[in-house]
Amino acid sequence: MDLLSPPLATYVYDPSSFSPFLSFSPNSATPMSVPLVTPAPAPPPPPLAKSVPKLGVLQLNTSFPRPPGDVGNAASWPMPTVVRVVEEAKTATVLSGMWGSELVDAFVREGEKMMAEEGVVAFVTSCGYLATMHSTLSAKLPFMGTSALLQVAWLQMSFFPGPDSYRSVGIITLKRSALTERHLKSVGAHPATPIVGLPESSNPSDAIFKAVLEEKIPYDYAGMQREVVAAARTLMREFPTLRAIVLECTNMPPFTRAVAEATGCRVWDILTLGKWLYCAAVPPDFSLQSTIATGGALMGGGLGAMEGAAAFTAPPAPAPASAAANRGGISGIVGVEEWLEWKKAHAPGGAGLQHNQAQAQLQRQSTSPASTTSPAGAPPPPSAPEVNPFEGGFVPGVHFGL
Repeated sequence: MDLLSPPLATYVYDPSSFSPFLSFSPNSATPMSVPLVTPAPAPPPPPLAKSVPKLGVLQLNTSFPRPPGDVGNAASWPMPTVVRVVEEAKTATVLSGMWGSELVDAFVREGEKMMAEEGVVAFVTSCGYLATMHSTLSAKLPFMGTSALLQVAWLQMSFFPGPDSYRSVGIITLKRSALTERHLKSVGAHPATPIVGLPESSNPSDAIFKAVLEEKIPYDYAGMQREVVAAARTLMREFPTLRAIVLECTNMPPFTRAVAEATGCRVWDILTLGKWLYCAAVPPDFSLQSTIATGGALMGGGLGAMEGAAAFTAPPAPAPASAAANRGGISGIVGVEEWLEWKKAHAPGGAGLQHNQAQAQLQRQSTSPASTTSPAGAPPPPSAPEVNPFEGGFVPGVHFGL
């Protein structure tokens, strides 16, 4: 009997079986058990040409979930993005600050590969505590956004000048005890910059964000947001002169909007840094031919801006996702021919849509049900609508903080 022929057979899941089986009942005959056919793994997303300039994310060797908004999720970015894991970069080593030339060399090795193989034109990393490595790493890799903390000094000196400028910008960090004056001085920030950290308790229920990153509990969007917002409110209460907040942790951007709404301050994070670096590395072409063909699609303007505005919505509460995705959408590229080819490829049914669908399938396959549920008694994380990062030039829900 052909098991793939619907007119001749009825397929129902048999929960009484200890292993995944289908009960096969051809024309009400006696049911028989047959193994459930496991679908083939989803193919990898189609690659983007090396000629397309990309943002590179140098990621620490971690395995916790990275939902939209996280630095390591391609859907967080409005430009083509490549994520590479630096195998030698362990969280404990980076947090302790006890790294040596071997770790610097590992970052440089992966960065050089990304430039040669993928056409990467600017970089960010996945940990704000790498601020102490900035001077060394930026001398070896171009346009190196080592830490979101790079934006602190810029904000202090350029937007809030004066003797008390350091009190105008505050930092929310993952682990207050690990963020030192050395980190601040490494990126030019004032050593007395106000800082508040998240709970550091060893009890997961008292330090949800920490427990999620340590993979002690499933991803808890609502619980993590509560802790980040609480830290922001503490920061504002202790330092009422604050006018801007910088999120040190690259896993905090999913909660950027919540922080802004709770405090009334503008908020900068690793996403604002990466977009700023990429925008300068890939300037838009406003020549007549390019303007007619693309409407100045890079980072807004003309047709690209109208498409982006049509797609823009309030940021959805992200559902957990893995780091399987390694590319993102694109808001525009220099060169008319490349842009038109890209646009054609990302029309409905084109290679770009297939890329996005394949990426989503990989995420579903690599995320177990256990990693997407909340602990008992906690509200489940709100589900996010499916987003095609290739449509409209912008990713819905990505906020531009600059």
